[in-house]
Amino acid sequence: MANAKFTEDPMKSLAIAKSVFIKQTIEWVEMIAGYETPNRYQVYYKNPGETDYTMLFSCREMSDYFYRNCCSGESRPFILNIKHVQNSERNDDFSKELFAVLDRPFQLSLCCFCGPELVGHFKALDGPTFGKVVQAMSICDPVYHIYNSSGKIVYSITTDCLKCGFFCRGSCGMFDPITFLIFEGENFDSKQINSATGKIIKHSMGLQSLISDSDNFEVFFPITAKPEDKMNIISCALLIDYLYFEENPNSI
Repeated sequence: MANAKFTEDPMKSLAIAKSVFIKQTIEWVEMIAGYETPNRYQVYYKNPGETDYTMLFSCREMSDYFYRNCCSGESRPFILNIKHVQNSERNDDFSKELFAVLDRPFQLSLCCFCGPELVGHFKALDGPTFGKVVQAMSICDPVYHIYNSSGKIVYSITTDCLKCGFFCRGSCGMFDPITFLIFEGENFDSKQINSATGKIIKHSMGLQSLISDSDNFEVFFPITAKPEDKMNIISCALLIDYLYFEENPNSI
């Protein structure tokens, strides 16, 4: 998004943001060489009535080559460093001056019973946490609980497991948008669309899906969400990308 604006205070921007757009960078090396490279994402927001997007964050995965190329996305451990972008000058140093860090430890894939989690920290891994995302044990529909820094479940996120596209990545699913509904507290029902207070949409990438596993997400926040809650919901969208839409032909 070449005409994107920039913000000086990301927390104030998160406070007023009604939605964000998450764009995953296409990794040309993956497409040419055939091995998995660290994921990169950019996070923007544009509220109704605004003409330009405002860039909030640039994100980069920090992970081991072995895990990236030998583990599937749902098992893959990683650290995701998040930088606040203040101007158009490119800064690829993700070792310092971070806004947040997401920590996802290794987890064996056991379908809906694996319970992976993603913990968010401000500034560094040993910094204060702003919450975590935990996949709850479920029989059919996948469920993710959003915990705040006090350990309380503030939101639950789910989708209908029968949707073509959720389990059909690589066939008709790659061309279908998939919506994850956000509910207040621990209550959730993928059939009660009108009861949802927000949503995460994995957009269809069309023909690009044939050559790349890069995906775009749009997140519509609940009106009650605080900046820390919004960071957790963004974290959930990123975790969903790894769990269901990260294709690695070399994984075991």
